[in-house]
Amino acid sequence: MIKLKSPSLKTGSSPLVVALVEDDRLLREEIVVHLQANDFTVHAVNSAAALDDVMAREAIDLYVLDLNLPGENGLILSRRIRQSLPAAGIVIMTARVALQDRISGYQEGGADIYLTKPMRSAGPALKYPMKLRRTKCPTRPGFLSATTGTRRCKINRAWASV
Repeated sequence: MIKLKSPSLKTGSSPLVVALVEDDRLLREEIVVHLQANDFTVHAVNSAAALDDVMAREAIDLYVLDLNLPGENGLILSRRIRQSLPAAGIVIMTARVALQDRISGYQEGGADIYLTKPMRSAGPALKYPMKLRRTKCPTRPGFLSATTGTRRCKINRAWASV
């Protein structure tokens, strides 16, 4: 069994730590460049197995997952992350556009955000993680507020004021 590190509380200008799991090398590299240019610390891998290695040694705040991965698929990976680290942010970014896939991503995988590919560039899709970084609740590690400038946190899928 792999011991997972819990997300750490970020304060001030400390960068949010993102794990990107994307098997398409070119897309993965483009997303990494974009995230690093926006002050994220990024651990990019091409499979769930490789992510397990990263999770054993790093505390991750946000997971950006493709669904069509070699080996363990992204939906199972997302579910596993949600069960192990309920406060972690999860973004699914996939070519699966069917309504049932979206529903599965949210309900079965526990995703916070479901984005579809192809995208003209990674930039528009990654505005969501940028918002998560700006709105991360300062009083509870890993919990996210609804909008910037509020003091509300989503705790176990229920909103609470802090």
